[in-house]
Amino acid sequence: MPIRTPDQRLRVFVSSTLQELAEERRAARSAIERLHLSPVLFELGARPHPPRELYRAYLAQSDVFVGIYWERYGWVAPGETVSGLEDEYRLSGTRPKLIYVKTPAAQREARLAGLIEQIQRDDQASYRPFAGAEELRELLENDLALLLTERFDLARAGAGPQPQDAPPEVPPPPAPLPQPLTSLVGREAQLQRIGALLARPGVRLVTLLGPGGIGKTRLALEVARRALAEGRYAGGVRFVGLANVREREGFAAALAHALRLPERADRPALDSVQDALRGQRLLLLLDNFEQMQGAAPDVAGLLAGLPDLQILVTSRAALRLSAEQEWPVPPLELPQGDGEQDAQGSEAVALFVERARAVRPDFEITRQNLPALLAIVRRLEGIPLAIELAAARLRTSTPELLAARLARGLDWLGGGPSDVPERQRTLRATLDWSYQLLSLPEQALLRRLGVFVGGASPEAVEGVCGEACREVGGTGDALDALERLVDHSLARQEEREDEVRFSLLQSVREYALAGLAAHGEEEAARAAHAAAFLKFTEATVPLLFGPEQLAALHRLDRDAGNVRAALHWLQAHDLEAAQRLTACLRWYWDARGLFSEGRQESAAVLGGAGTPPLVRAGALLASGMMAWRQGDYAGALPQLEEALGLARSSGDRRLVAASLQLLGNLAAHQGRSGDARAAHKEALALRRELGDPRGVADSLFSLGNVALLRGELAEARPLYQQSLTGFQEVGDRASAGFALMNLGVVARFEGNFALARTLTGDALEVARTLGDRLRVANALQSLGLIAADEGDNAEAGHFLEEALALYRACGHRYKAAFVLSELATALRRSGELGRARTLYEEGLRAHRELGDGPGLAFALVGLAQLEREEGRLDRAGDLLREGVPLALDRADGTTAARALEALAALRVAQGWPERGARLFGAAETLRETAGIPLPPAAQQLRARETAAARQALGGARFAVLFAEGCALTPAQVLAEESLTPAASSESASGSRPAQAEHTPA
Repeated sequence: MPIRTPDQRLRVFVSSTLQELAEERRAARSAIERLHLSPVLFELGARPHPPRELYRAYLAQSDVFVGIYWERYGWVAPGETVSGLEDEYRLSGTRPKLIYVKTPAAQREARLAGLIEQIQRDDQASYRPFAGAEELRELLENDLALLLTERFDLARAGAGPQPQDAPPEVPPPPAPLPQPLTSLVGREAQLQRIGALLARPGVRLVTLLGPGGIGKTRLALEVARRALAEGRYAGGVRFVGLANVREREGFAAALAHALRLPERADRPALDSVQDALRGQRLLLLLDNFEQMQGAAPDVAGLLAGLPDLQILVTSRAALRLSAEQEWPVPPLELPQGDGEQDAQGSEAVALFVERARAVRPDFEITRQNLPALLAIVRRLEGIPLAIELAAARLRTSTPELLAARLARGLDWLGGGPSDVPERQRTLRATLDWSYQLLSLPEQALLRRLGVFVGGASPEAVEGVCGEACREVGGTGDALDALERLVDHSLARQEEREDEVRFSLLQSVREYALAGLAAHGEEEAARAAHAAAFLKFTEATVPLLFGPEQLAALHRLDRDAGNVRAALHWLQAHDLEAAQRLTACLRWYWDARGLFSEGRQESAAVLGGAGTPPLVRAGALLASGMMAWRQGDYAGALPQLEEALGLARSSGDRRLVAASLQLLGNLAAHQGRSGDARAAHKEALALRRELGDPRGVADSLFSLGNVALLRGELAEARPLYQQSLTGFQEVGDRASAGFALMNLGVVARFEGNFALARTLTGDALEVARTLGDRLRVANALQSLGLIAADEGDNAEAGHFLEEALALYRACGHRYKAAFVLSELATALRRSGELGRARTLYEEGLRAHRELGDGPGLAFALVGLAQLEREEGRLDRAGDLLREGVPLALDRADGTTAARALEALAALRVAQGWPERGARLFGAAETLRETAGIPLPPAAQQLRARETAAARQALGGARFAVLFAEGCALTPAQVLAEESLTPAASSESASGSRPAQAEHTPA
């Protein structure tokens, strides 16, 4: 080695803008001189030369390059493309580089930011942020001292003499981060949160967890890239791919190879890695760690030996180290709704569109392909790999065809890009990769988990799968193997309220079911699953009628998919068990407004024969109840009568009472109040004999409904109050809410609107708490009618619109038909005659189809009033010719009175005020008989209508004719007006307040 003279100390070139960082340049000079090195700064020399020649000459004679950057990029000389600052960095060559970036830098120029990012990508320089001149002085002094020590160690280890003018040897720079071939779509929230986690003091190890294809590697690379751009790792980021490493021994070699460290026979690879990384603030990215679980202790050793090291891992299984922070990577965000804006805001849709444009550059979201596009990303559950594979299919397909193919299964997806690993080219390949890492009991459990729909509780997993796991060598219960599946990201664990649930992504579930079939295990697994959920349902449904009803409803909601799957399997394999499950489910279907589903499922179990009579009777009650709810009275009646006959012949009084309850409700809806009252009284007597307090309360409630339908408010109120007390005593909040609601109806008809609103509001709160769509709709409808009676047609319309939407969603045609006419009336009163006509006509059609006389009368009268107001008197007369007899025979007192008042107003408009006055009097008698006062809105309307008759007749004459009309019976009214009486099913004394709620449970 040549002998240097004292003036030939190591030269350190300092590069920065001059004015912006003057204080920092002085601090750098001080740090260099304290180590007895020679600072080389532009401002230190006489400069009879052009600036560019000067700094090039200085740099050529320097041994170490120090770059100090803040906000300014520097001046770009004429004829040049870069500033002197960037030119100095480019000319630094292979010299050791120490880069310091001042923060914060709110005004950093774009070209300087680009230079800093380029330095980070080059990964050939030590990189540190600093806040002020004093911190920079300490950092630079320490870094230079460490650099000299490392160079001395290299020389002592045999680096050999160097030519006098050659710069010190620099080991090859580490490999740059892999550059993804496609852009990252979405994930912004995840990127920010993971970045914040890595920046948290004390966080050393973060593991991104998820199944194959979820996008762990791509996310980790972007996290690393952003961290570099922010200057958080002076030592940079080192990427280590482990996909092809299987044994623990290969882990250290993979690390050394990624860091470009030479092999040494005299030193373990992990020690060499620690030596190379010691003292550097850097991030180590370990990709695809799942098959390297045995190397987890080596990771712990790296963390212990390198206090400045952070490690970011991607894996399908956690490392289970104490320092580990697990970060489950979720699927991409799916559209929240079905509109184009929902699609535009979805990460999953954005990825599909971008990848689709790679094969079809003109691809756009259109109104025509939007439904298929939404179906595709939802079917693929937001899994990036699946979405990319599907989008590639658009080269030879359309979104509509693709959605149809995917609906039949996911195995069709394949043929990914040839420049990605084989395990990522199809969904099956990536799942095979994970499956092969499992033990036999874990594989058996994964296959059996495929029979669950929508997840399962730990108890259900053990009950359905435990024995099968032990048969293939499992030593514990199924939950031990389940924990390992969660660790491998094949199963998901979720906390839902007070319960832990386990589930599979749909792609994993289909893979599991295919394995189940291939192993010949499907029938046994499905039989065990069906038996478990029949037992679960029979144990849970009785809790719907007591203090645990809310928790029971939630349990049934959570396992609704499993119960449906069990029912479908039993329908094909065990009819008796299927009928038992159907009988239980009628209460759940009713509570959740699932009438169409209930009818379809119950019909599927009634075609066979040979089951015990009482079992069949329970299924018949379910089917009849659903038919009644949907207004199919002709379909409901024979099923309920057959159930009653089977119950009577078997001597089961409890089932007899239940059958009578439903038959009474059906009779009430058909206007047969006498039959309804008889059925409910018999059911009440049986329930009292049986000592069934909740059943007694139910029968009292139903008798209150009959009284209300007959307009007997004084009788209805105490029956509702007794039923309310009974429901409260057994803890049945839902049924108590229904009693409150009908007490509100009584209060409304009595004109006590404040009390009616309070009681109905309380009932609405109960229904919403329980998630009971039907009873929420009932309460909204009642609130709408209260508002209408008070004359607030806008508020009435708001409530009734909500109620109509819910009734339609439940498939409750009877209720929806009534609300159509009620909403039309509110619109007519507020002047929206066009829409009112449309709704009246729709309601009229619905009531005719249902064969509902009272509802038909209500719609006919309303539409007739609209026709009269628009001057079509002949059309109004035709409607009332049908509507008035129906109203007098079958409808409630209010509707009957409205019908006569509508006819009276029509006669006045037709020039027959005498007949009109008598009809007004007859209507008044009906109201008095029913004991239902005229609400404020109706008072205003009647005052306007009677004023025309008074004006035509004079006050005295009107009063005489009005009094004569008060003495008329309904039959006399029909005779005077030459109207044909309706074919009466039963005279109900002309009183039926509309829309009492039936059957609380």
